[in-house]
Amino acid sequence: DTYMYFNRYEQAIAPLRESLDLEQSVFGETRPSRLLRQWKSLGRALVEVGLWSEARDIYRKNLNVSRKSNEADVNEALALLGSSLLLTKEWREAQVVLKEYAERQEKQFPDKWQTFNAYSMLGEALVGQEKYADSGPLLVKGYDGLKVREETLPPEANSRIPRALDR
Repeated sequence: DTYMYFNRYEQAIAPLRESLDLEQSVFGETRPSRLLRQWKSLGRALVEVGLWSEARDIYRKNLNVSRKSNEADVNEALALLGSSLLLTKEWREAQVVLKEYAERQEKQFPDKWQTFNAYSMLGEALVGQEKYADSGPLLVKGYDGLKVREETLPPEANSRIPRALDR
């Protein structure tokens, strides 16, 4: 956690992997909240150093355990997996994951910034498949929704607006 706190992601990877291996060998999936937290940290470190395929695999595990253990974690797990699929340019799978994420967000939290980020990410997955007519409205809705909420975005989400505009 110290390495992560100081954005020293390369140094964080080995201890995070060791901790996860130990957790899984001793407890399996009986302590899902600890696994989910560790997978999210490892996934973030892997993304930050450009190991996107490894992060995607970690986020797949994260989603599977989230679905079995804690419904409240599923939306975040979908977002993380969807984001990693965009990085690896796996557009079709990203579309499926991000469509579910956007639908869940829209139903549960229609006015939150994450909902509009979900639209934007789904739009990117469609652009990657050259489905421009379908992507346009999602990209606009995502960007507009994020822009309206700009003043209330948490600091870690400030990059979402320029990213939405780039899409």
